[in-house]
Amino acid sequence: MRATSQQYTQYNEVAQGEAVLPNEDALPNEQTMPEMPGETVWPVESEPESTAVAPRHHHVVRHALSRVFVCFIAAPLLWIVCKIWFGFDIDTSYERAANFNVRRYKGPLIFTPNHVQYLDESLVGMGVWPKIPHYVSMNQNFKIPVAGVILRMAETWTLGEKLSGLKKLSEKMRDAFAKGQSVCIYPEGMLVPYRKGLGKFHRGAFLASTYYHVPVVPIVLRQKPSRGIQRLRHKPSFTVVVGAPMYAQTQNVSLRRASFNLMHDVKTQMARMLKGPYTPSNHS
Repeated sequence: MRATSQQYTQYNEVAQGEAVLPNEDALPNEQTMPEMPGETVWPVESEPESTAVAPRHHHVVRHALSRVFVCFIAAPLLWIVCKIWFGFDIDTSYERAANFNVRRYKGPLIFTPNHVQYLDESLVGMGVWPKIPHYVSMNQNFKIPVAGVILRMAETWTLGEKLSGLKKLSEKMRDAFAKGQSVCIYPEGMLVPYRKGLGKFHRGAFLASTYYHVPVVPIVLRQKPSRGIQRLRHKPSFTVVVGAPMYAQTQNVSLRRASFNLMHDVKTQMARMLKGPYTPSNHS
């Protein structure tokens, strides 16, 4: 999700410096837990206000064209850019430790990467290929020449600018999950290029995971020294680290509490993943 400080500030407030991960005892109780803007869109119970629905075959054709574009045009070009220019590689140590392979997983997933590079959607996409998740982007990004066309061709979803936009987004997620499709949501909201740690998280992805019973797979872009031609950027390169699925524990707790706990657990795991490959010692 990309944003400016003037738009959706309630979603995009960024913590200064590296966020402090709270202890479990420090989690707020149910009465003091802050309300998340737009939280009332979960669960989705009402139908869209408009009854005008595009013919089903239009959706099928658009989806097929999108997959052709991604698989045969975008993916080969992006792989070259990510590999040569950004030093792309994948750390699967956290997947192997959990006996999990995201690329072979058949059901829907929610990916929650950190947001530290303008092309991090491409890096994340290469990290989970051949899965092709839906991404969520701010409305103004669709108005950018060329980029807006590419976003639409890749079936990227707009967040919208009002609460109604959030409701439509939640409906799209519900339908995608029912089809076994995955979604990628940036819990930090705002892009902060080459940030070392993690910013403030927002609970949209974790509320969706809790309500729709879809596991969250944490992903981080871990920075590393650039080599060869990558040094021309004068910036670090990236290793895409894919984690194991994490589930909300909903027994005897409310949806809000379960989503908050899941957000805390995912953020803690992502902080570990930023430090280096999996070892038993960093999970003790």
